Amino acid sequence: MSTQAKVTLVFISFGFKNGVPEDTRYNFNIRKMPNPEISLQGRTGQNKELQGALWSIDKAESMFHSIRKEIKTMLENWGTEQSDSEEDDHDNEDKEIRFGIGCHSGKHRSVATVERLASESDWRLKKEGSWYGLNVVIMHRDIAEKKSTGGKKRARQKARDNKYSQTYEGD
Repeated sequence: MSTQAKVTLVFISFGFKNGVPEDTRYNFNIRKMPNPEISLQGRTGQNKELQGALWSIDKAESMFHSIRKEIKTMLENWGTEQSDSEEDDHDNEDKEIRFGIGCHSGKHRSVATVERLASESDWRLKKEGSWYGLNVVIMHRDIAEKKSTGGKKRARQKARDNKYSQTYEGD
């Protein structure tokens, strides 16, 4: 009796100033998305008021819909590719598909985008003619990053990368 593998969709917000996550399959650059108004920038993209202000900007809303559409297209293609290329002995292995969403600092736009992608969309994958619901996980890599200077920043980034890979490897 065969069971369907679990597929987990992981959305990771990050700041390009700290580098691109190494374990993402696809990364989206949203640095051209407008920033929320200055009065809200002390908050993170998890804040509902900041989210409301950001999504009220036409260009931000348009970029969000473009990203969501592109991800859905990638998932459709990925399901087809997996069906065509996998051997039977790998069909029951759990899989993760990781998408990075990056802005400059990883605190506002990318966080709000990841939160909305996870909460608003019905994520499904078509494989072998059937649709399967996906598990969705969100991660905010740089949301707590403090401003720093010099070599300390690189050392903290390296430590965070090591912690990140240890924490999430093999889930």
